[in-house]
Amino acid sequence: METTGCMGPSTCVPKGTHCPVSCPHVMPMTCSPTQMLCTSFDHYTGCAMQGWCMEMTGPDGCAHHCSPSCDYSTQDWCPGLMEGNCMGPDTCVPKGTPCPTKCGPPMLPITCGSTEQLCESYDHETGCPTASHCMPMTSPDGCAQYCPTSCAPTQQLCTPFDHMTGCPMHSYCTDMTYHDGCPAYCDTGCDYSTQDWCAGVTDSNGCWGPSTCVPKGSPCPASPK
Repeated sequence: METTGCMGPSTCVPKGTHCPVSCPHVMPMTCSPTQMLCTSFDHYTGCAMQGWCMEMTGPDGCAHHCSPSCDYSTQDWCPGLMEGNCMGPDTCVPKGTPCPTKCGPPMLPITCGSTEQLCESYDHETGCPTASHCMPMTSPDGCAQYCPTSCAPTQQLCTPFDHMTGCPMHSYCTDMTYHDGCPAYCDTGCDYSTQDWCAGVTDSNGCWGPSTCVPKGSPCPASPK
């Protein structure tokens, strides 16, 4: 296609050679003072594609970014990273390469022994890994060992106990308070062969107290009237 819009003459090329490409006409774009011009590129034909206008900032005050024109034969598209409360620009990376993360470079891999387990910890604010280490799967007394549980600042660590084996079980995190402001407690691990579980009693503020264990057949504590 010629610049006049008319079809030009056909041509002959060596066998296996790509035919000449005529890029389509791209209409010029005029953006407003609050906008930016975004352009894209066809990596297969080598032609510029129609651009578009985009507001420079959104209603939340965050900057907008034009989408990158990735060559999907050799590149992968990666979403932008959070920069404060705003999303950063998307990027293109070599195909098969991990997308960038806000955590920085990946941690060096650790290889554990056949009797060990890999334990990882994370930053509760960013969700990024902070450390890794190997830990024996069993303790010297034969109990199963579990990777340490890391709780958020607003949580408490609870460790249940298996009365049959005499071993601690996998720890878990629970909130320190409920949505109504009442304190929360770890569940009480009763020995059901000799004990009964009882729900907590309510206090003068209307909050439930911790659950308790009583000798089997004994009445549960009653809430004050």
